[in-house]
Amino acid sequence: MKKTLMIICISTLLVNAQYKIDRFAFTSGGNTSTSSTNIIKSSVGLIVTGKSTSASNIVNIGFWYIAQTLTGVKDENTIPFTFNLYQNYPNPFNPSTTIKYDLPQESNVILKVYNLLGQTVATIVNTNQKAGTYEYKWDASRFSSGFYIYRIETNKNILTKKMLFLK
Repeated sequence: MKKTLMIICISTLLVNAQYKIDRFAFTSGGNTSTSSTNIIKSSVGLIVTGKSTSASNIVNIGFWYIAQTLTGVKDENTIPFTFNLYQNYPNPFNPSTTIKYDLPQESNVILKVYNLLGQTVATIVNTNQKAGTYEYKWDASRFSSGFYIYRIETNKNILTKKMLFLK
């Protein structure tokens, strides 16, 4: 979860070339900041505009700034936008590896591991699953070293990846 904070810094360059920060405007959206010599307007996503009525200074106005990423808050109900099969990790592995995938909608899922001869060596998943992100650990300790292929099949998609088991 992100929170947007706008900080507008209005600086004045005085005639004797000293840099000075005159005024700040803090807001979470559009804002108008006024004083006897300045009128500054801002909108989220747009360049800040301003007007100085004093002949003794030049107003330099910056952009708004996005800050404040809140930590410790995790949205557990995030649904992926696309179907994806990630590369296993670690790869190469010994003796187990993690296989992760995203389902954008509910689907019947079959996740299998094959040897290079095309023979099924493991069926990791064979069930209906709701939309979400899933990961499974595959233990290959009873198999021989070498390349393996893992394949996921849903109602609409099929994806495959290669992995290397080294003892």
